[in-house]
Amino acid sequence: MFGILIFVYYRHEQEIKVWLFAHRMLLWWVTEEDYDTDKKYDAFVSYAEQDHAFVRDKFIPKLESNKFKVCHHMRDFIAGEWIADEIRKSVLASRRTIIVLSENFIKSQWCMVEFKTAYELSVKENCARVIILVYGDLPSQEKLSPEMRTYMSMNTYAFIDYKDSRFWEKLKYKLPHPPSRPVHSIPMTDVAVISPGKEPQCGQYSSELMQQG
Repeated sequence: MFGILIFVYYRHEQEIKVWLFAHRMLLWWVTEEDYDTDKKYDAFVSYAEQDHAFVRDKFIPKLESNKFKVCHHMRDFIAGEWIADEIRKSVLASRRTIIVLSENFIKSQWCMVEFKTAYELSVKENCARVIILVYGDLPSQEKLSPEMRTYMSMNTYAFIDYKDSRFWEKLKYKLPHPPSRPVHSIPMTDVAVISPGKEPQCGQYSSELMQQG
């Protein structure tokens, strides 16, 4: 009987920990200590422009209502700065990076830059800091970058399907607990700036930019 219990535990370890965490039981055992509590944000959200409505109107408000402090490029990137620099600063300032993975995401040049930046930091720190939210159908392996295939194969619990009935429980378990600090939802204002002779700059990636890659 003991052997059966051990087998069941290791077979369903993640599900068991998520359930215990959701019911606030044995938290000392199911949670791990975070060593980056000094970072400004709990999570940086990376997504394709075509998925903007879902992220802004549903996903981020839900996170912030649960007291997570979110870095969102439409609100928190500094207009006029290099996009690549803003991406790196945002990833470094966040305890997690949430990738809203969709067919649109893998077609976007800037989205892939955001993932690669977060992936390289995760490898450097030897810690699974990237959470992959599968939005819609999971793209085929052939369409994913080598880095993304590697990350998903090495961190089988690092991606969560939005269609999963326990999605929010699993996501909150993957996010820092507790959140950095209580937050209040901040209105988002669309900003897009293009400076002559420089990369396109933005607070929100415009549809034209995203269509270009």
